Amino acid sequence: MRWALALLLVSMLALLALPASAQTELLTNGGFEQGSEPWAVIGDIYGGVPQIVDTPVKSGTHAAALSAQGNAWLYQKVDVVPDGVYTFSGWGWKDDPAAIAQAYLSISWRDDSGKEILSSDSQWLSDDQPEWRQLTVTDNAPDRARQARLDAVIRVDGSPGTAYFDDLSFVLVSLPPPTPTPEPTPTPAPTPTATPAPEPMPTPTPVPTPTSTATPVPTATPTLVPTPTAAATPTLAPTATATPLSAASATPIWGATVTPGPTAAATTVQPGDVLISEVMHDPPQPGNDAAFEWIELFNTSDQRLALTGWWLFDNVDADPIPDLVLEPFGYAVVAASAGFYQNFPDFSGTLVTIADGRIGNGLSNTGDRIIIRDGTGRIIDALSYGEDSSVFNPALPLVVPGHSLERQVSASGGNPHAEFWDNAAPSPGRGPPPPAPSELATETGPPLGDAVPPAAIAIALALGLASILAGLGVSRRQI
Repeated sequence: MRWALALLLVSMLALLALPASAQTELLTNGGFEQGSEPWAVIGDIYGGVPQIVDTPVKSGTHAAALSAQGNAWLYQKVDVVPDGVYTFSGWGWKDDPAAIAQAYLSISWRDDSGKEILSSDSQWLSDDQPEWRQLTVTDNAPDRARQARLDAVIRVDGSPGTAYFDDLSFVLVSLPPPTPTPEPTPTPAPTPTATPAPEPMPTPTPVPTPTSTATPVPTATPTLVPTPTAAATPTLAPTATATPLSAASATPIWGATVTPGPTAAATTVQPGDVLISEVMHDPPQPGNDAAFEWIELFNTSDQRLALTGWWLFDNVDADPIPDLVLEPFGYAVVAASAGFYQNFPDFSGTLVTIADGRIGNGLSNTGDRIIIRDGTGRIIDALSYGEDSSVFNPALPLVVPGHSLERQVSASGGNPHAEFWDNAAPSPGRGPPPPAPSELATETGPPLGDAVPPAAIAIALALGLASILAGLGVSRRQI
């Protein structure tokens, strides 16, 4: 009987371990031996198919060639278990120094609506070698993940380029541990309380009733009480005259406390007064790079602006922006974490970090949106890039890892593609400072913008009309 129970126990343990140890292949046609199905391509032509080649190949007789003039993804989608541990692996061939900057694998975790939650990247192939090199990334599926898009990615510097992939694999390494059933808490039995026996009361000794003769009580003669003198009516002190509060001492609409005086921050901010002026959505770190992402905010006005109670949104999540004050025409960096300093150790400007260590749910390397809202919920500025066209349609282009989307605010007629560009040398918080109005008034150099004289710019600044300078063809970064 004992050996039978032991055999049953071993069999049950083997069945429980099967999903983790068997590592069933979840990709279809990962070696490209059956052509291109069901793989698809995002790149120069959305929804294209990969080119199947017979050389070079890692194994079998075929491999996939991914060619593009810009960034491109070879991908396939599969269902996943939330909190499961998965490994995406394969082989890459990068030997195209003239065009291909990086080649790597990436897991794009998606929720039940298909929106990306976050992405996890393998190591990059950044140098060029005429050989196959292994790529792998292992990560936990987020608890909201229902699907994964498995990407083989190339980052192209602008010239047509090609990289190769073969023997791609995606497996479940382990399932999440089951949630233990909490043991019911026993209800303690009530402790009986002993009732003390009543103490016997002593029998009172009767007091004898005395016999006495009553003495007559004399009638008292009442004494008249004199009428009190009325108290004098007090003289009221004169009512103090209230001293009006200066506008600078008022409480802002978001509840921030502003120090009275000429340096107090403005209490109202209009859409466009604060702009998203630079974004690093794909830092140079390999793998999960969410901790190194950041955005830059620019104050386009000539007033100090208090950002209190503001929020930062991406396509899934939202974070409160720590309170900060933006100087006139000044910059501030909102970073996911202190990991920002790994890439910019000499940074000395205004910086705040997000409490949970990521912007939203982590800015996607393939496409996302960034929305800034004030304390009332009003949108102050927003943008979208890559696959996300919810704000800009078409969306802003993606940039090479380690580059930033930089904004040059100008009279572009509302065309975001004329304002944003791929900055190979990101400059967080280092926009050119504005010259003082007196300097503008005495400047004798060539006019800014479309022949706008410096004196006109100085007058606009003095009157608080900095917001119209862009309409005059003057870049706010030149102010």
